Amino acid sequence: MNIKIYYLDKTIILTDKHSKVLSNNSSETIFINPSTSYSLLYQTLLKWLTNTEKILYLFFNSNDLLISFVSFFFPTYFKVMYAAGGLIENNRQKFLFIYKRGYWDLPKGKIDKNETAEEAAIRECIEETGISNVSITENLGVTFHFFYQKEEWILKITQWFSMQTSNVKSLIPQIEEGIEKVEWFDKDTIRNHIINTTYPSIIDILQRKRITI
Repeated sequence: MNIKIYYLDKTIILTDKHSKVLSNNSSETIFINPSTSYSLLYQTLLKWLTNTEKILYLFFNSNDLLISFVSFFFPTYFKVMYAAGGLIENNRQKFLFIYKRGYWDLPKGKIDKNETAEEAAIRECIEETGISNVSITENLGVTFHFFYQKEEWILKITQWFSMQTSNVKSLIPQIEEGIEKVEWFDKDTIRNHIINTTYPSIIDILQRKRITI
């Protein structure tokens, strides 16, 4: 079992210690067992988030321990935010992206109280892009990423869905959310250009949909 958590161009990989992974000079490895001090691990993790190493491996001696760690450690030591978003495809085999803060991204947003992930994903896609007539076709799983805001570290867990629409017009970027542009891109453009100006978590979703390798 592998879980990836992204922060900018850095990646934390939580995995069973028997998994085959490659390390290099820009990676660090920590072994987690039942006696590991979570408070010390928290301080180590904060230090790693601000250093130059790109990859951190957290090895667990069982999947049960990994699952227990994720369930307890992150909600205890970090603020956790839940969001949902969509990879929208039209009937011309193009995919909808938003341009925000210098990066191409996919529409997503916070899940409101008493709202399902599916409802939130559709609502956020409509609000951020002006799209209509969208429907969910597939659950693409979740991504995890850290960000720093108002002097605290936040772990954002985003549930992603594959969506379809017949609407290719009337796109309206949600300016108040900092979205500058909303555009459709075909697979070749995504592979050759967009992938160089997007986030690792978005590349992860594109790989799950086999748009990129």
